[in-house]
Amino acid sequence: MLAQVAMAQQFYNDFEDGTLQEWTNNDGSIDLLTIEESSNAQYFRKVADGSNSPTGEMMIINESSEYWAGNYFYSPTGGSDESMISVDEIVMRNTNNFDLYIRYGFTGSNGGMVYTTEPIVVPALSDWEIYNNSYFFIFPTMHNITIVNDVSGLTWPEVFSFLRALFMDVTELRIYSSQTPSFEAEVLTGTLEIDDIVSFILLANEDNGRLPVTLFPNPAEDIIKISSQLPIDTYRIYNVTGALISEGKLENNVQQMDVSHLNSGMYFMQVKAGDLQSTVKLVKK
Repeated sequence: MLAQVAMAQQFYNDFEDGTLQEWTNNDGSIDLLTIEESSNAQYFRKVADGSNSPTGEMMIINESSEYWAGNYFYSPTGGSDESMISVDEIVMRNTNNFDLYIRYGFTGSNGGMVYTTEPIVVPALSDWEIYNNSYFFIFPTMHNITIVNDVSGLTWPEVFSFLRALFMDVTELRIYSSQTPSFEAEVLTGTLEIDDIVSFILLANEDNGRLPVTLFPNPAEDIIKISSQLPIDTYRIYNVTGALISEGKLENNVQQMDVSHLNSGMYFMQVKAGDLQSTVKLVKK
């Protein structure tokens, strides 16, 4: 996947160094947090003890600038274009006899707090699986994000500025289980087991050079317009696991494409023009 679409991974955890990689309980402690080994791979485990305390919460947090704190905006080309980093993929299993309802929560230095409205449902007694849960805000749309702060008196441009300030300086990422929409975790007796937490960041292809390209609208419902400074020859669409979903040829440097057949979520579109290529994130509503 990485070689195919010229991506690099930043903002990730794989726990292969045998450390907790700065994940803690909600109070900063590391009680009942361990790194385990299975099939020659390291993974993270939290044992929630059911007590009315951070060790009883089915939640972990990361406040490290090396991993998940800091500015979530970046430019794939180094220019004025802007993308936002998100948690694109999490690999989990659930050895409990109950389902987990996994949400992401973010706190910003501006005091803002948000969480994913819809949870990832990890079925009881399930083996390792890759899970995705797309969320985004792009003027004038907000998808799968609930704001904890009272913003009822703000206009949408003000809410947008509030969200942007939050993600420009994230101070905490929390991963937790809550069956009902909430910024807080459930108190449970069981385990939380995670193998990988990944964000995909798009980079220029240093061998072939980067092809400037824009998708609009993005997020998209049915139709996207692909705009480039050069005529585009071919395109490929991959899902976040690296599977090729569709491919084809384009004849003009501005082309419309029907994406209504795609399921909701995030994809990567690779386009080529001669020796130049580019990969951009595509979010399907």
